[in-house]
Amino acid sequence: MLYVSVAEVQAQLDDAPADPDLIEPYVVRASDIVRSALRALLRDPSFEFVPNPVTTMRVVTGLPLPTLTLEAHVIGSISLIEQRLHGAWQPLPVAAWLEDARGMLHAESVWDGYWAISWTDHALYRITAIWGYGDVPPAVADVALQLTINLYRSRSTGGMIDSVGVQGLGMTRVVAGLTKQQLAILESVVAPWRA
Repeated sequence: MLYVSVAEVQAQLDDAPADPDLIEPYVVRASDIVRSALRALLRDPSFEFVPNPVTTMRVVTGLPLPTLTLEAHVIGSISLIEQRLHGAWQPLPVAAWLEDARGMLHAESVWDGYWAISWTDHALYRITAIWGYGDVPPAVADVALQLTINLYRSRSTGGMIDSVGVQGLGMTRVVAGLTKQQLAILESVVAPWRA
């Protein structure tokens, strides 16, 4: 999956070639670099954004903790939590749980007549939500666009750019990867999915 289109790159470049096939390798490379960085940040080697995700159910095993950590899902998309009791799925009242801004579930209320301060150990919970990472966030697309342009502009120098100052001092800068600012942007994007 590409995080930016060739047309978006062509619109940003003054010296863009008319043939989109000349830009496409840079778009693919930039998307691969950004995807690799996101996979490293999330420690998820199979990470991928899924356009137009759908609501599905997953079964999660409870632990005797006040919070229940879930796999990646669209935060705020949980519509139903059911607990397996006596061989049947019983829906939990919405007041019995709370999802925080990081997507973790907190035991919140009275369940079956007792006060719950934790999830039941080894109990099965069936959770209906939009699972996965959802669509590509605009910040990720912007980072991929910036990186594509940098890769394209430094194509004839092997990923290096030389600058010579007024007094003859110079420097060589590598632009073939993510800058610290771009990496910080990606870190802020994945922060809600980190446990």
